[in-house]
Amino acid sequence: MRTTQQTLVDLHHPTFRKGYQEGRQNYFREQMIFTDKMLVELLQCVFEQSQQEEGEEREEGVYYSIGQLVGQMSGCVLPCQPDEDRAQDLQEAFLVKVWQAYGTTGQVLVDTIRQLWTMQDQLAQTLDAETFELMLGRGMEQGR
Repeated sequence: MRTTQQTLVDLHHPTFRKGYQEGRQNYFREQMIFTDKMLVELLQCVFEQSQQEEGEEREEGVYYSIGQLVGQMSGCVLPCQPDEDRAQDLQEAFLVKVWQAYGTTGQVLVDTIRQLWTMQDQLAQTLDAETFELMLGRGMEQGR
């Protein structure tokens, strides 16, 4: 019996996952496909850079960088998923409205909102689902 796989790698490490997601986003913006030579050179750079770092910083850097490479390579094999495409489109449309509505301060607000979303993504990857939901709910309870 033959089974099919819907992913290239099972993702467990949050830093690898973050790199993977950013790599996929890069692919859908640039649609660059690596050659074998490019891939080997990029991997070599990752490991050379990691030699200059220590401990946890080294590990996080390697996980992120390799995750980013795998994410970028996955784009040509696994098309953009509806949740990836829709979320990005909605976010960008919202940011355009903010920028237009607030004139000169709009860009500062857009940058702040992007930072908020980045932090939210990091929390979602770092915390377990229940703790993350509690954190989101906390803000809603304080607003009442």
